[in-house]
Amino acid sequence: MIQFNFSNFLMLPANCYCSLLGTGQVGAIQLGISRALQNWAPDLRPLVIFRWFLLTRDSRVIERKKPGKAKTRRSFQWVKR
Repeated sequence: MIQFNFSNFLMLPANCYCSLLGTGQVGAIQLGISRALQNWAPDLRPLVIFRWFLLTRDSRVIERKKPGKAKTRRSFQWVKR
């Protein structure tokens, strides 16, 4: 977990508080705040944001359900008769 301690460095007039229930949402919050900081201060990108890999997005998505399967990869239970 990377903490955003840019307020003293950039003299930012705003604070951001987020409460999350799952672990997969932390990366999305980091990406959103990083993109907003990049738009606000473009000179910050090579110094801090790009060095800590805050602008990299996780490209994994949920696989779709296939026909003839119970879920994505799980088959139905085999019955002899």
